[in-house]
Amino acid sequence: MMSRDLSQVTDWWEQYVYLHGRSSIMINSNYYACDNSGFSLTSLPAARAGLICHIQARLKDKIETERLAPLVSNGIPLCSAQFERTFGTTRIPGIEADKLVHRPGAASNHVVVYKSGRWYCISLYHKKKLLTPVDLEWTMEQIMEDSDAELRPGEEHLAALTAADRKSWAEMREKYFMTGVNRTSMEILEKAAFMIMFDDLEPSLYVENGDNTALTQYCKSLFHGNGYTRWFDKSVSVIIYKNGKVTFDLVCPWRLSL
Repeated sequence: MMSRDLSQVTDWWEQYVYLHGRSSIMINSNYYACDNSGFSLTSLPAARAGLICHIQARLKDKIETERLAPLVSNGIPLCSAQFERTFGTTRIPGIEADKLVHRPGAASNHVVVYKSGRWYCISLYHKKKLLTPVDLEWTMEQIMEDSDAELRPGEEHLAALTAADRKSWAEMREKYFMTGVNRTSMEILEKAAFMIMFDDLEPSLYVENGDNTALTQYCKSLFHGNGYTRWFDKSVSVIIYKNGKVTFDLVCPWRLSL
């Protein structure tokens, strides 16, 4: 079973430092993690996306069924409660304070994919069986080949709302996403286990002769992309570049950390 032995200040810090902050969480709060800079299993974005979806879904299941082995530091098992909201969690904007909404189990057994300004929803399971990496890769390939699909009004830049200050985003969400198709679409986005964001950049990670310009540009891209290619409210967003490089954009509260 997961232990609840958390620091007495954890809830206070989360509520009054993070969730009450009204500035944009882009750069100011969220952080990122990236894969090995000098090695990649494959340069095929669809292949990496398929494998990552499969692995993340297995990890999600282990967390929710409390079968995840605890991390050990100096021989002492660390509390596993910090992983509870890793998947299926979204930061919902509010006028005075945000809130974290967690939807475990079947309620979040899908991922949302962003590619070339278009949004897609993919189920991770078929008849209660987790899809294989190959099945998921094939699905990702279909999405990548769907570049001629008509863009709906506002679809391409939708994620820019999550980069705004929290009050403005809350007002927009209340005004435009509480009814009809917009509400249904927003619920799908916010209930997703995590997000896959395909980025058309091909970042270079190498520093040559002391010139780290390319690496600096890469790090800036990890933080914010172009402002509308990241969904900053989701606990985990997987960014997959055109050359197969992978990064993770993560919501800040420490109990969401990987």
